Amino acid sequence: MNWLSITCKGLLLLWLVLIFLALPRSTSAQETIEPVVITPADLETFFDGILAAQMQAGDIPGVSLSVVHNDAVLLAKGYGYADLERRLPVDHERSLVRIGSISKLFTWTAVMQLVEQGKLDLDTDINTYLDFQIPNTFSEPITLRHLLTHTPGFEERIIGMTSRSEADVAPMGELPSC
Repeated sequence: MNWLSITCKGLLLLWLVLIFLALPRSTSAQETIEPVVITPADLETFFDGILAAQMQAGDIPGVSLSVVHNDAVLLAKGYGYADLERRLPVDHERSLVRIGSISKLFTWTAVMQLVEQGKLDLDTDINTYLDFQIPNTFSEPITLRHLLTHTPGFEERIIGMTSRSEADVAPMGELPSC
């Protein structure tokens, strides 16, 4: 089992626990249930335990964590090392951590919320929403539905997609074509 699957399982478990805690509880007319209040100290205790175990099991050198609720940061903390050789600890405000594919969950949740609000359409040409143009290389335009289901018809490329500093990040429209 590799570190990614261990981390993903841990994050999935955490996500399910948080969703469960947020679900409304059914109550009878006579019974009232007090809402569960999770404090920043509770979060820190929870993550200190779970991340230490996950990082050790997955041989993960460092993690940067932020928990936000209603525009307030409840917890922001670094764990482990940003640079193993120099033994520099992760600083949640300064260390860069590549988030990779986990960002898809947040991106597509936001997209689907905008679809529900009628602000986006899954079957509209993606160029409608971009400030640059994807060339028409297929008989149909590429849509959000294609992107969501990984069926836009172009290959994934990694070369040129990452950088070491913000100054080196190329605008989306200037990234290498497929």
